[in-house]
Amino acid sequence: MPPRKHLSPWAIWLYGLPIVGIALALMHMVGFGPFYEFQKTLSAEAQLEEQIDELERENAALQQEIEELGYGGIGVERRARELLGWSRDGEVVIHLPDKR
Repeated sequence: MPPRKHLSPWAIWLYGLPIVGIALALMHMVGFGPFYEFQKTLSAEAQLEEQIDELERENAALQQEIEELGYGGIGVERRARELLGWSRDGEVVIHLPDKR
C-alpha cells in the first residue's frame, strides 16, 4: 500500500474556505428562523407541561376535598360552618384571630 499523502495547510485553506463560505451563505439565506422557532416550540411545550402538572395537582386536591365532604349532608354542613361561620339556633360562634 502506498504511503498516504497529507494535505498541506495551503490545500486545507484552499478547499476549506469555499466550504465555510457556502455554509455561511446558506445559513444567511435560510436564516436562524427555523432553529429559533424550534426553540420557542420546545419552551412553549415545557410551559404547557408545567401548567398541566399544576392543574392535575389542583384537580387531585379538589377531588380529595369532594371525597372528604362526601355526598351526605354532614361534611357539607361542617364545611359551611367553618367557611361561613354558620351556626344552629342556640349555638354561639366564637371567632379566634389567625395565628399569622
